[in-house]
Amino acid sequence: MRPFFYSWLGKIAPLAAVLVAGGIVPSARAFTSADADTIFSAYTKAFYFTSEDGGFFRATTDGGKTLFWDRAEQMEMLLDTYERTTNPACLTMFSNVFNGFIADHGATGSGMSSTMTLCGW
Repeated sequence: MRPFFYSWLGKIAPLAAVLVAGGIVPSARAFTSADADTIFSAYTKAFYFTSEDGGFFRATTDGGKTLFWDRAEQMEMLLDTYERTTNPACLTMFSNVFNGFIADHGATGSGMSSTMTLCGW
C-alpha cells in the first residue's frame, strides 16, 4: 500500500500539469507600500506600549515584554519603516524602544551572554 501522499500526488499531478500548461494558474501579487503600512499599523496598535521606562512591544496580546533578540528585531523594523516612509513617529518609537531596552538590559546589553549560552553560541 502506498503512503497517502504518493496516492494524492498521483491524482493531482496531471491536473496541475494541465493547469500550468494552459496558463490557468493565477499569478501571485506582491506586497505594496500600502500593505506594509497596514501591517505596521496593525502590529504597533496591537503590541506597542509605553511606560515610564520607555517603549516596548508586548510578547503576546495578553501582555508581557518581548525578549532581548526580539527587541533588536523590532528596533530594526522601526528603522526600516522610517527609511521607507520618513515618518518621524517611527524615530520616536525607536527612541522609546531603545530606552526601554536600556532600562531592562543596561547600556552594555546585559543578558546577551546568557541568551547566547541558551542558544548554544
